[in-house]
Amino acid sequence: MGKNQYGICTSSETTTKQKHFEGILNILMPVAKKSMVTFRKCSPYYWMYDLNAARSEYVNEDTGEQIVGSAVLGVTKARLRGLNYKAVLCELREDNAADLKRYFARDNNVTVLQGDNEITLPPTLPTERSVERFGYVYADPNDAQLPINMLTDMFSRKPFNRIDLIVNVAAASIKRMIHNENYDDIALDSLLKRINKKTWLVREPHAKQQWSLIVGTNWADAPEWKKEGFYRLDTDEGAKTWKTLTKTKKQQAEELQPNFFS
Repeated sequence: MGKNQYGICTSSETTTKQKHFEGILNILMPVAKKSMVTFRKCSPYYWMYDLNAARSEYVNEDTGEQIVGSAVLGVTKARLRGLNYKAVLCELREDNAADLKRYFARDNNVTVLQGDNEITLPPTLPTERSVERFGYVYADPNDAQLPINMLTDMFSRKPFNRIDLIVNVAAASIKRMIHNENYDDIALDSLLKRINKKTWLVREPHAKQQWSLIVGTNWADAPEWKKEGFYRLDTDEGAKTWKTLTKTKKQQAEELQPNFFS
């Protein structure tokens, strides 16, 4: 995995990540659109929060492929689905944020926030009195630092009850920080403990970094996407996949050891 000239980490898995991100939106968006019609007391917009929006497009340094950014993919999908949308795009780097602003200059439904998302985003979030929203939050940080504290705050708010969470992570990088005193603030298990979603989907890990996409939703009947290795966490295959992502080999071995003192 390497960084390109814009500070965006790319790898042989980047193309697959974008493909699977689009696939997840193809599953979630139609249901949200239908629900927005039947659930009248909700925001008229489909809300898309991209916490690490990067650029409109960039080159994959590992393969030479041109990659369309997640922000463009999300907005394009919303348009094709006929959704009335709002997109909030967070980007740390000034040059990348400027690219996004140029790309979406004529779209008044897109807001670009430049800077640390944990600083720029919270002041824009709806209050507890606001109506519920449909949409998604997408987190795809360059490093292993998932903003779990901010995500916990977001999803504890009533307006986020019906918003889905999509996370792209390198699970191996997170597990390497297991002895860090702040590990609980970044551990994947904290997502499940601190963010209340009825259903979780988890994808089989890819490559040595154990790349995975994780989806949290309150759609109780959310389907698996077995063809691409996505399983519900409440299945045997999903539980097995989650253990691989969250437990080190040493932890897994210890769990298999009989407890002679029980």
